[in-house]
Amino acid sequence: MCWPTPTCKKYRIIAVGNEGRARTVQIQNELLLEQVRELQAKIAKLDAGINNIEGPVRVSGYNPPAKDVSGRIEEVSKADNSLVVISLGTDHGINKNNTLDVFRLDPEPKYLGTLRVVDAHHHKSVAQLIFNGNAALRPQLKEGDKVASKITK
Repeated sequence: MCWPTPTCKKYRIIAVGNEGRARTVQIQNELLLEQVRELQAKIAKLDAGINNIEGPVRVSGYNPPAKDVSGRIEEVSKADNSLVVISLGTDHGINKNNTLDVFRLDPEPKYLGTLRVVDAHHHKSVAQLIFNGNAALRPQLKEGDKVASKITK
C-alpha cells in the first residue's frame, strides 16, 4: 500500500485506467473468439456440402454486370485451370472486376463458383475463378461450362 502522496495518487489513477482498458480488451477478445467459432462452424458446413443459404454461396466483393448476361467458357488455361476465356465482352455489358456465376448442366447440374473478370474485350473476356477453400476441392472448369450474371430457374 502506498501513502496518499501525489505520486501515489497518480499511479493509482493510471492503474484503475489500465484495469478498465484490460477489461474492455478482454470483452472484445471474447466477442471476436465467438465470431471465429461461428465462422469456423460455417466453413465446416460449407466444406461438408451443407448450405443453409438459399441459392449459390456468394464470395465477398460480388459485383455482377449492370444487366443480366449469360455465356459460356470458350477456353481454359492449361497452366492454371482457374483462368478462362468467356464468350462475353464489353459489347455485352461486361467490365473488368465484374463477377459471374459459373455452372455446369451436363451430366448433372452443378454450381462451380464465381468468376471475376480480369480483362474485358469487345466480344470476349478473361476471367479467373475466385476460390477461397481447400485447393483439393476446387472445381475443374471445362470448355462449355455456362457463365451468367444471375442463375435463374
